[in-house]
Amino acid sequence: EDAEKLYKCCQRYDLLNNFYQASGQWQQALETAETHDRIHLRTTYYNYAKYLESIGDKTLALTYYEHSDTHRVEVPRMLQDDTSSLEIYVNKMKD
Repeated sequence: EDAEKLYKCCQRYDLLNNFYQASGQWQQALETAETHDRIHLRTTYYNYAKYLESIGDKTLALTYYEHSDTHRVEVPRMLQDDTSSLEIYVNKMKD
């Protein structure tokens, strides 16, 4: 909590964002990135998608890969073992 207060006081929202990500406080990290640290917004979305993929939530991970604009590479990699889902996704996106 001291680090959180210090980062807010100094307006170091980039470090606050990293702090939240490192401590698994993803909602706070996303809020901070969306409101104060927009330069790291796509990176935060990407890191959250990687986290979601690691815990097995591929549906939500797919959404955040799209938000981070890395879905063209990451979604096929993530779904390479599930070809039917990959085909449905590719046909839906038409990209």
